[in-house]
Amino acid sequence: MASNNEEGAKPTAATGGTEEEVPSVGPVTQCLNCICLLVTCILCTPCIALCCCCSVGNTAAQKAQGKRYNAATREWVIDNLVHDVETLKGLPNDDEDILKTK
Repeated sequence: MASNNEEGAKPTAATGGTEEEVPSVGPVTQCLNCICLLVTCILCTPCIALCCCCSVGNTAAQKAQGKRYNAATREWVIDNLVHDVETLKGLPNDDEDILKTK
């Protein structure tokens, strides 16, 4: 059977091939792509910065409430010194009985 396509030539839809040629991108399209990328970067950068600022704001608010971050439990805790003093009042001042050995 005779072929409409010469050897070495790319098959196209006109010659009965299945592959279609991909059109090349022109300079106008490239410029529009760059502009879209630039706009996306400009819009996303403040969002990323906001995430970091919100974390700092949370830390400042927690510290203003008298809390501290406990790294062992990974949570903010309140040191209630009045409650701690009341608890310590029940303990003896003399620790000699604890330190003695038989």
